[in-house]
This record gives sequence, structure tokens and C-alpha cells, in this order.
Amino acid sequence: QSEGEQFGYLAVVYADLGETARAIEHYESAIVIARAVGDLYLEAHMVGNLGIAYQTIGDGQQAIALMKQGLTMARKLGDRENTGNGLSALGHAYYTFGDTRQAAKCFEEALAISREIGDGHGEAIALNFLGNASDNLGDTRQALSYYQHALELSRKLADRRIEGTALGNLGLIYYNLGEYEKTVEYCSQSLTIRREIDDQR
Repeated sequence: QSEGEQFGYLAVVYADLGETARAIEHYESAIVIARAVGDLYLEAHMVGNLGIAYQTIGDGQQAIALMKQGLTMARKLGDRENTGNGLSALGHAYYTFGDTRQAAKCFEEALAISREIGDGHGEAIALNFLGNASDNLGDTRQALSYYQHALELSRKLADRRIEGTALGNLGLIYYNLGEYEKTVEYCSQSLTIRREIDDQR
């Protein structure tokens, strides 16, 4: 494990602990080291993660600029997995800061890449995000389809976190459709999974 990677891992830990300022410091250190040793893959990954950290503190302009930079690097390197992940992150940033149509474009491309490289987790995440974007744009039926696909895939992958998210999203969609029995069914399942996950922490 290189020094740059160590700074990167520490940054992730600080981000998970909610210590975003310290995460940003460590991502910046990882980027400096990655550039010094010419590790373009690490640099691309850390630049993207730095963008996510800035999103956390509400700095949309800086977040999107950094994510685009990291994404451009990943594309040039031919790193399909990081390109897909970067597109999902950028889409989430666009969605968070109000540009739902641009977000949907990112999620659609992320979904295509995830399917191309056989990244089931990336595919399920993109499906959930596409559901959010479709719902926000008023296409409830399309959102429902994306969420159902995300749920099926998450169960195949035995990914409880994504499954819980998909179930919660389905519950909200059925609520908006006035199907309250299904709302209770899906939201209850989502809550059970979230409690399971919390208990394992």
C-alpha cells in the first residue's frame, strides 16, 4: 500500500465519521503524492472523492468541477469501473444541486457502463438513482420500473444496503400512487433491513 493510498483510506474513514474537513485534507494530500509519483489512477480516484467531500459540505460548484476532472482522467485512462462510479457520483451531485435532467444523463451512461463491465452493484446503484431522477421529472411509472429492477438485482447480489434503499424508494412511489398497503409493505421491509445494517455496525 503506497503512501498516497494510505492518505486516501484515511480520508474515507474521516468522511465516514462525518469529519469532512479532515477528509478533504487527506484527499488533497493523496492527490499531491499521486501526482508526485505519477500514479494517474490514484489521482483520478482521489480527485473524484474530493468532489464528493465538497458535495457533503454543500459546495456544488467545486464538487461538480472536481468530479468532472476525475471523470475526464478516468476516461483517458480507459478505467471503465471508475468512469461508471464517477458518472454515478456526478449524477448524484447534479441531482442534489437541482439539475435533474443532467443527472439522468449521467445515470444512464453509468448504467450502460456497469452492464458492459458486469458491475452488478454499480448497475443497482444507477437504477436506484435513475428511479429518483424519473420520479423527480414526473415519470412515476418509469421510476417504479427502475426501482423494481434495482430491487431484483440487489437481492441477486445479496446487497442488503441497496435492497433497503430500493424498498424504501418503492414505498414512496406507491405512496404517491395512493397504494397505501404496498407503501406499508415496502417501507416496513426497508426499515427492517436498515435496522439490521445498523445493528451490524
